[in-house]
Amino acid sequence: MCRIPSRPADAVELLAEVGAVREALTGEQLDALPPAAAGPEESTTVLPRGSAPGVPAGGAGPREDGQSLDRTSVLDRTSVLDRPAAVGADPWEPGPGARPGRGAGRGPMRSVPALVTAALLVLGVALGLWYVNSGQFTRTPGVLDMTEARAKRTVEEAGLEWRIVRDYSDTVERGHVIGTDPGRGERIRGNGTVTLTVSQGPERVEVPDVTGDTLGEARRRIEAAGLEPGMVTKEFSGEVGRGSVARTEPGAGSVRRPGTAVALVVSEGARVEVPGVVGEDEGTARQRLEEAGLKVRTAPERVFSEEDEGTVARQSPREGAVAAEGDTVTLTVSKGPEMIEVPDVEGLGEDEARRALEEAGFEVKVRRIFFTGTVFDQSVAAGERAPRGSRITVWMR
Repeated sequence: MCRIPSRPADAVELLAEVGAVREALTGEQLDALPPAAAGPEESTTVLPRGSAPGVPAGGAGPREDGQSLDRTSVLDRTSVLDRPAAVGADPWEPGPGARPGRGAGRGPMRSVPALVTAALLVLGVALGLWYVNSGQFTRTPGVLDMTEARAKRTVEEAGLEWRIVRDYSDTVERGHVIGTDPGRGERIRGNGTVTLTVSQGPERVEVPDVTGDTLGEARRRIEAAGLEPGMVTKEFSGEVGRGSVARTEPGAGSVRRPGTAVALVVSEGARVEVPGVVGEDEGTARQRLEEAGLKVRTAPERVFSEEDEGTVARQSPREGAVAAEGDTVTLTVSKGPEMIEVPDVEGLGEDEARRALEEAGFEVKVRRIFFTGTVFDQSVAAGERAPRGSRITVWMR
């Protein structure tokens, strides 16, 4: 038993089946004429030799004008008229002797169903094309800056589904819609899903705690958090080792916008007041400075000074200066006083005597018996040696 194919459910399915049949046909099948296109008669009838009236069967015969006839004669087609229809007879019923031909038996009553079928087919194809291109689509409603709840209701009222994603925004209030995908007014299938992007407010990042980190590591962690390492300064810190980060500004845990600069404060170590060691022997001075958390360096060259030989002549930084734990103090060791020959100033006036002694490297003190006069005595005799910088007293009379 032959199985009749089921009728297409709608115009879209019909259009799909027509397209499938069209794809299955070959080029020759598409170019071939339908069987009904070729009628039972041809416009020109070719008669065999001898079949035309008045022509001998053996070949060509003479024409009335004296010329010979062709072997094959082409006769004009003769139209056969149907006889007049009898009164009361069916005008569409072929008369006796009428030949069946193209159009025979085709009357208005048989053409109407065919026309209706063709019209319905065209209408179905048109509806299918409309549905494929426009009928199954709608437009995305505008929901920008709506609250999340209101935007959901608006999308649902348009017959669409929704999906929520969240993002930061510096301009749209937290909980309001930043944008949609598809955008407002764009086409979307009637049962499609609209993605709603809801604002989380401005983006904020937390400043990491980099206390105790090296400067390089602190910078890397700040950049990884979405912030920018800022200016570097130093300060004393008794809690964080020298060279490590003591704190940041803004402080750890603060919330800032991405890209905000974070200043770094690096520890110089604990605050130390430099003790005075001038006049002490080198070993004792070194021990005292190291106990205070300082490093000690001795200058390579010794100098003459008022201090005894082998003791500290001077130090840098000086006594009482503020230094950081781990800073270095430089000590200069004394060679003892520099001995200089004392010039002879007896018999000189006060100004001349003072100038001579000071140029030699001595300090001068003047004692008077009279307000004017010349030097008659000096505390260190001329030609003797005295430490540079020592005081020479002269008496005037």
